[in-house]
Amino acid sequence: MVCSQVDRRPAIYWWTGRVYSIVPGERDRLLFNVQGMNIRHCLSLEDPVRGGDYQDSVGDQYHSMEFDTNSQPLANVLDRRATEVQDSIMSWGRISNWLPWMEMGDREGVVVFHTTGVRVKNFDEMPDVVKNEIRLNYPIYAEPPPIDYKKARETSWTVFKDYIDAKRAKEAADKAGAAK
Repeated sequence: MVCSQVDRRPAIYWWTGRVYSIVPGERDRLLFNVQGMNIRHCLSLEDPVRGGDYQDSVGDQYHSMEFDTNSQPLANVLDRRATEVQDSIMSWGRISNWLPWMEMGDREGVVVFHTTGVRVKNFDEMPDVVKNEIRLNYPIYAEPPPIDYKKARETSWTVFKDYIDAKRAKEAADKAGAAK
C-alpha cells in the first residue's frame, strides 16, 4: 500500500542517493548526490509527449528504465482495519539517456540514479535542505495537487521545455532588436 485508501490524504516519500554517468570506454563517474521527494494522492497520470522540437537536448530518441520497490511489514499490509501503512521503505532507480537539461544531445552514454528512502508522516519529517528548497523555490510542492486538479502535471521534461522555449524566445527577440 503505497498511498492511503482515504481520499485526499497525502503520502509523502523522501529519498537520497547518487547519480552516475556510464559512457563506453570511460570509467563510471559520480555526477552528483541527489535528494528527492514525492507528495501524492494515488492517481493515474499520462506523461507529456517527449522529443519533438528539442532534439539538440535529448537526441533523436529517448529510452529509460525505472525500478521502484516498496516494502512494508506484512502484518501491517494484511491488517484489514488499516487505511494506510506508514512503515514503508522504498528504493528507486533509473537508467536513462542524458536528461534534457544536461544538453548532451545524442552523445553516447547513460545516467544511473540509485536511491533509497522512506515514507514520512508529514512534510516536516524531511531533511531541512529539502524542506528549505521547497519552501523557498517550489512552495506548490509542499502539498499534493487537489484530486480534481485539471492542469497538466510538471515533470523535468516540461520544465526544461519551458526553459528552452523562453531561451529561444529571448534569442529571437535579441536578434530582432540587433537587426533594427
